[in-house]
Amino acid sequence: MENYYVRTVKLPGSVRGVTIPNDDGTFNVFINSSLSPECSNDTLNHELNHIKKDHFYEDTKSIEVVETEADDSI
Repeated sequence: MENYYVRTVKLPGSVRGVTIPNDDGTFNVFINSSLSPECSNDTLNHELNHIKKDHFYEDTKSIEVVETEADDSI
């Protein structure tokens, strides 16, 4: 898997996590600091599944499909 950097930050309450690809092929994964440890771990796994499945470079699938694929792998 590509390199990724995980950061715990304050995000809006409805946002559990977000991943941003960088120009150098690495990723920044941001996890909401208000989440429980278990929820943080699930969120990290969800975000890493997006990376594993190349969702950031896939533009033929709907957001609903990529989110379901990321959830199904947890």
